[in-house]
Amino acid sequence: MKKYFLGLLATVLLLNVGYSQIKVEDYFNRGDLHNKALDYVLSNLDESKFSKNVDENVDYVNRLLIEFYAEYNLDISNSEKYKYFMVKDNFYNYLNEGAYAYKDLSNKAFKSISSLNESAGLKDNEPTYSTLLSNSLRNELIDEYELSTLNKIKELIDNNIDGLNTASEILKELNSYKDEFNSKKYAKNENAGHVLAITLAISIKSMEWWVKNENSVTYILPEPNFILASNGPNGDVILKENSLLIAPWVGLDIAGAVISGGIAASGQYVLTGSVDWGMVGWAAVGGAVSGSTGAVGRLAKLITR
Repeated sequence: MKKYFLGLLATVLLLNVGYSQIKVEDYFNRGDLHNKALDYVLSNLDESKFSKNVDENVDYVNRLLIEFYAEYNLDISNSEKYKYFMVKDNFYNYLNEGAYAYKDLSNKAFKSISSLNESAGLKDNEPTYSTLLSNSLRNELIDEYELSTLNKIKELIDNNIDGLNTASEILKELNSYKDEFNSKKYAKNENAGHVLAITLAISIKSMEWWVKNENSVTYILPEPNFILASNGPNGDVILKENSLLIAPWVGLDIAGAVISGGIAASGQYVLTGSVDWGMVGWAAVGGAVSGSTGAVGRLAKLITR
C-alpha cells in the first residue's frame, strides 16, 4: 500500500512538472503599453497636420504610434495592419458586417482591411467578430468558455456604442471576468486561454485609462436625456440620465484587441500550425491602440473631418 501511494504521489508530481498557469495579470504589461501609447499620441498631436483626406490623417496618427513603439524598442510593425481601426464608424460596422464596411471610406482603406482578412482566412462579406471567433474555436485556439465570455464582451461593446454603459461599468464587468478566468487555471503550454487573457488584460488597463481621462471623452447633452438602463425587479422601468455618460465608442479598443489578437493567432496557425502567444499579445496592443485613438472625441473628428 505504501508503494502504491508513493507511486501515485510520483505520478502527480510528474504531471505538475512544467505546469504554469495563465493569469490575466501576465499580460498587464501589454495593457500598460496601450495606455502609454494613447498618452503619447495625445501629447504629441499637431492638429495642423490633419487634412480633409482620411488616408493621410490615418497615416499621420499611425506614424506617431510607430514613433512611440520605437522609443520602447518594440517592433510592432503590425500596427500598420490595424491602422484603419481608428476610423470608428467603419471599424464598428466591420465587426458586424465584414471588410465591405470600409468600401465607402476609401479604396486604400478597403484594400488594407481586405488584406488583413485574407491573412486570417476571413472573407470580406462575413461578420468579422463572430466569424473570427467561430474559426478560432474550430482550430482549438479558444474553447467554449472563452467563446461565451468573448461574446459577453461583444455585448458590452454594443451597449457602449448605444450609450448604455460607462467605462467604469465596463471595467467592473471585465474585472469579474478576470477573476472567473483566473479560477479556471488554464495552462500556459496550451492554446486555450491566451486569447481571452490577452483581451481582458488590455481591456482592463484601457478602461482604467478611460476612467482616469474621462474629461477627454465625456459629452454633455444640451438637455437631460433619459435612456432605458435596466428593468427593475418588479418589471418597472429604470431610467438613467445619460448626460454624464462617457461618450460611446470607448469599447472599440476592446474590439481592437479581440480582432487583432484573433487575427494574429489565426494567421500564425494557418501558416505554421502553431502560435507564439507572446507575439499575439503585442499584435493585440496594436489593434487596441488604433481602436482607442478613434474613440477619443477630438481625434476622431480630426481623422474624418
